[in-house]
Amino acid sequence: MTAAVLSGSGHPVALELEHALGFTPLLQGLAVYPNPSGFHDAAHIAYGCGQLVIINNLNDRHEQRLLRGHDAPVTCLDISAKGSFIASGQRASVDRSVPFVIWDFATGQPTQRVLTTHQGHVDVVRYSPDEGMIATTGAEGSLCVWDAITGTKVASFQDTVSGDAARSVCWGPVEHSGTRNQKYTLYVAFSTGVRFFTLQFSVKTLSFQMQSVTCQVPGAGGRMGGFVRKYLCSGKTAHGDMVCGTTSGDVVVFSCASATYRTALTLCANGVVGLCVVHKYDCVIIGGGDGVIQKIAGKGDQWSVLQKTRVQGHVCTMSCSADEEEVYIMTDAGHIYRMLCRDMTLCLASEAPLSGLTDVSIPSDRTDWFASASKDGVVRVWDLSEYSIVCQFTVASSAVGQPAPIGSMKHTPSMNGNAAASRMTGSAVSDAPTPTSVAFDTPSSVICSGWSDGRIRGLQIVPGNPWAQLLWTIPNAHKGRVHSLRASKLYYLSAGDDSSLRVWSRNRDLVAQTQDHKQPVVACLIDNTSDTIVHSVSLDMSLASYDLTKVDMAVSAPRRIAFKSDVQAGAFTCLAQRRDHERECVVGTQEGSILFFDIDAERPVMRISDAQRSKITALEVSPNGRWLVGGLSDGSIVVYELFADSGNRCQLVLQALCHSAGVARCAWTADGRQVVSAGNDGELIIWNFYDASETLDASSQQRVVPVAAEGGTAKASLEKSASVTRR
Repeated sequence: MTAAVLSGSGHPVALELEHALGFTPLLQGLAVYPNPSGFHDAAHIAYGCGQLVIINNLNDRHEQRLLRGHDAPVTCLDISAKGSFIASGQRASVDRSVPFVIWDFATGQPTQRVLTTHQGHVDVVRYSPDEGMIATTGAEGSLCVWDAITGTKVASFQDTVSGDAARSVCWGPVEHSGTRNQKYTLYVAFSTGVRFFTLQFSVKTLSFQMQSVTCQVPGAGGRMGGFVRKYLCSGKTAHGDMVCGTTSGDVVVFSCASATYRTALTLCANGVVGLCVVHKYDCVIIGGGDGVIQKIAGKGDQWSVLQKTRVQGHVCTMSCSADEEEVYIMTDAGHIYRMLCRDMTLCLASEAPLSGLTDVSIPSDRTDWFASASKDGVVRVWDLSEYSIVCQFTVASSAVGQPAPIGSMKHTPSMNGNAAASRMTGSAVSDAPTPTSVAFDTPSSVICSGWSDGRIRGLQIVPGNPWAQLLWTIPNAHKGRVHSLRASKLYYLSAGDDSSLRVWSRNRDLVAQTQDHKQPVVACLIDNTSDTIVHSVSLDMSLASYDLTKVDMAVSAPRRIAFKSDVQAGAFTCLAQRRDHERECVVGTQEGSILFFDIDAERPVMRISDAQRSKITALEVSPNGRWLVGGLSDGSIVVYELFADSGNRCQLVLQALCHSAGVARCAWTADGRQVVSAGNDGELIIWNFYDASETLDASSQQRVVPVAAEGGTAKASLEKSASVTRR
């Protein structure tokens, strides 16, 4: 996905989507391409991340495609048996409609958007073996079958019991395919019981007729008998058994021939949430909510456990490769594992933050690293060249020790402590503090991190160690969360929920603090011209500047040299600074304006007003001072050109939409060639930025080049209804 235009100075510029990091842990949120020979035996997997569908090649981290066509978070997906199509369901749209989208796998373009009769969200979407039908279930508990070509509903079923749900659908073989007598079989695990369905075309009615049979269970009393379970996953074995995982942590086996209960095996805690039938090795691999992976084998009422292992976090979903040599496991600890079915050897294939991002930071002395802070409680340092994690840190890891190695059966406390309900939705439930801001120190092997408990923690990156070490702590740095952090060779600067800006010595002693703001201070920075001048912005619509060389020792307050405000622009949300033209401060606002403040002028000297009125959530000026990148609450990234000749011109040159939620932070690499944007949806997106004629042929570029590459969407326009005024 690339947005390319000519800049105001006549040079071509482009913003190209390089890579996206992140996924949403869903019960039906991972699918494997079923025909690897079509992609040179590459391990292509598809999963949801916010409103995106991401296709990754696990053998090549640089090969990735993004599919954008949903207007609400993706809840489930599936790839057709021949690999021709992808179907993905979502939560209800703003108008309460609940659609699923069909994509052409080769092009990444949506072919259909089917409006369903489901309510709330789509729980399951499953292709039939012949790619002719799609089965879906919804939050209201109904099963619907759709014609995959026309998108019309051919049959449906819903039990009369309220609160029913079907979290798993398995298709049986298709009989008489392509004839008038074609017949489909479905195995569906409802909360009210497991049912087998037959779907057959009727020549008499010229429509499909669906009939169901409920599996018999032991016990007495009630319409479902005494054996009551809620099912999360299922699969059909070669011996004709239906194997179902339940929230109770057991696996229930039914006979497909007689629709009767055979046996139940209690295997794990927190529910059996993942299940793969591996015909090649005549076994079933199950994943538990406690992170235990088990291989079981048998038939009828005779089953046994063959092998066990463990992964970090809770298993969210599992999927088997086309050759049945590997199982891919997604966990709520932010991991996707590859596990060999033969001996259950594990390797970590991908890692990402799961909750919304709160901050990103890039060191000034290297271009291959960046750090992120996320609501899942983890500070991560990333390698930009490999999209891999260099090291990470959590409060839990420093308190109880580092987690056990991959594959170890040693119990490790969960990073998030999620309950079963939160695992299904991807939300994290934890009393542990979460990082809210990060900043690289000098040298870049040290990271300063601000946390929701008001503490500032210094982290040491140790070469070869996947876990950063806690170096020092400033307890009670702020009351409430630490919104922003900056580090210089002289001191640390922090802004917090308690409306204060504080300055700390390198020994972590408080040397100065301010109380001029009346609401939380959301951003601070150290002036480009002098380390002794600092700036801060607050939700009270004010910008303050201070001189640290003059401090009132009685109250530890630095001298205020400027105080700016603009009540018409709304709350101030973010802060950056120009590298030219008197080093003006650039402020983003709640009402969608970007204000330029000169320290000697009372009012803004320049204002950029956006007709869309999207909240400005992040701003940063490029290292060469020529470009201003901004993040918006609608998930957009915008790039403005700052003209240095007179300083009174600023022009929008690029706008790209990729995040599924608001942008929390964006940052330039030290060489100005890449931008990292962090979204509230948990997505980390790396953009390549091309300037002038280094990589683009100016003669081949139009004034505006529309963007639509491989299912993604972005927009670039110089005629956008935005106005720039200069005082």
